Order: sequence, then structure tokens, then C-alpha cells
Amino acid sequence: MIKTCLYLTVKNSSNPKKTLLQLVLLTILFNASPDFSFGQSFYLGIGGGITKITKPENLITQISKGGAGFKKDYHFGLKGKFGVSSLSFSPIAYVNYHSFSSEEKTDNISVESIWNILSFGAGLEYNFLTGPITPYLTADLSYNNFGELKITRDGSSYAEGQKSRYGMSGGAGIDLKFLSLLSIDLVAKYNFFNFFGKHSDEKNLEVLTFSAYVLFSAL
Repeated sequence: MIKTCLYLTVKNSSNPKKTLLQLVLLTILFNASPDFSFGQSFYLGIGGGITKITKPENLITQISKGGAGFKKDYHFGLKGKFGVSSLSFSPIAYVNYHSFSSEEKTDNISVESIWNILSFGAGLEYNFLTGPITPYLTADLSYNNFGELKITRDGSSYAEGQKSRYGMSGGAGIDLKFLSLLSIDLVAKYNFFNFFGKHSDEKNLEVLTFSAYVLFSAL
């Protein structure tokens, strides 16, 4: 805007002294005015990592002892991150698919348990630094769809129905940027997948996740 004024002042004025005075005044105004240009960025990409259930006990207890036997399983998904250079907060959104499976032999009979969770989340990341290496804290809310928990034993199956719950999570990560075109995003989070909306007799589902995403600049 001010640069345009400078150009028009020079072009339209026929008095050299008046033009010089106008240029000096506009230059002072230009240098004194705050920078209202906000550098924006948007990154989108794919990733995955490790999912480890910590609670409730019946999901991590061995199958031979009456549990589902889930240990360390995996997830994959999408993540988007929007940033403004003058702000320390970055809005984020993600979709993750968590897959759980376990198999064990009891009394020479093979028992298998299978489960999955589809999680949609949105939240904020607080950046401690700006630059190619950015450590951050993160917090978000999520909508989680629990698939059918299926346990198969000697050809017969037991299934626990699907349900949906709202959750929340928090954690920390580090964002490594390469030439503003590519970002490697590493994050560890502790998740409460059914923090809101669970029944009175329903136990907390708490999950620790370690994720790595490859994000590409979309702006």
C-alpha cells in the first residue's frame, strides 16, 4: 500500500522539491509503520507409529488369563498443520486408524482377538521456537469410533459391539523443516479415548502413542 503511494507520488508530481518532500515523509511513514504481512503456511501429509494401551487391564491382560492380550500395536493416518509466522500457536487436525490384534494358544486351542479405533482430532500446538527445528507442546480433542472387538476361539466368535466416544490428549513433539517444503513431525501423546460420554460402569481407555509424519507444504 505505502509502496504504491510512493510510486504514484513520483509519477503524478511535477514539482521536484515537493516530490522530494513527499518521498521523505512517505519513507519515514513506511519505515515506522508495523509489518502487517503475516507469513502463512499449511502442511499436509501421512504418517504412522506405535499405539500402546495402558488402561483398562482387561485389554492388555493375556488371553489365557481372560483378557484381550493387546500389547504394542500400530496406527497410520493423515495430519494437517496451519501456521502463521507471528503466532506461537499452530492449529492442527488429524485422522488416525489404530489396529490391534493378538493371538495365543490356550489348551492347544488358538485364540485370536482383533479390534480397531478410528480417531478424528483437532487441537493446537504451542511452538517454543520458530525455525527449521521447532519443539512444541500439543493438546487436542477427538472423536473416536471403536470398532467391533472380536475374539475367536476354536471357530466360535465373541463380539463386543461398536460405539463412539469423545476424548482428549496431550503431549510434546518436534517439527523438522527442510527448505520450507518438507516437514518431519515427531510427536508423543497420552490419549484418553473415552474421556467424555462414557457410561458410569465404563472404564477409562488410555493409550500412549508415538507418531512420525511426513508433511508437505501446500501453500
